[in-house]
Amino acid sequence: MVFNGPTTQQNLNVVQATASGTLTLAPGITIRGGGGTLGATGTTTIVQGLVLADAPNARIELPANAVTNQGTLGAIGGGILRVQSPTPSSALLYAGAGGLIELLSDFTQTSAGTLEVEVGGLSSTQVGHVSVAAGATLAGTLNIARVNGFTPLAGARFQFMTFSTRTGLFDTINGTDLGGGHTFALDTSAATELDLLA
Repeated sequence: MVFNGPTTQQNLNVVQATASGTLTLAPGITIRGGGGTLGATGTTTIVQGLVLADAPNARIELPANAVTNQGTLGAIGGGILRVQSPTPSSALLYAGAGGLIELLSDFTQTSAGTLEVEVGGLSSTQVGHVSVAAGATLAGTLNIARVNGFTPLAGARFQFMTFSTRTGLFDTINGTDLGGGHTFALDTSAATELDLLA
């Protein structure tokens, strides 16, 4: 099954591939909104467009045995994106403010991959979060984006990623400058999480 039309698909609740095969979302296609299932167990899902969980407390599930991100996978505003079996990511993983991305197996970000995390306030509901159920292997780029005009005070801490184990770290970190001589530092001192420290 291939979505490759010229128009964007908005608020599509359920897309179910057959019990075997590949579901492809071509560039320019957007799946977003109130939650549902994209693909099926036993299939492959290839995302070249955008899948964004952006409705409060709603969840978009990608249960395929292999989910390849060649576009953008993301969550924001209380939405939850749950990915059963992500393949190594060389595209964009977008953890918008208040969004949760749950990766239910090992996760690898390659040197070509990017994780973007938004920080919009002191509450955990104002920070993007990535939860890796198993091990995380990290490389590539981390982009930090402050939103809603938020500037943290020195000493503020923001947890944005959890995992069981971690190998490697981001090659490049953007968005650390907070102005006035203050910066975000990446705190790697905890064995099972990554934090931003103002």
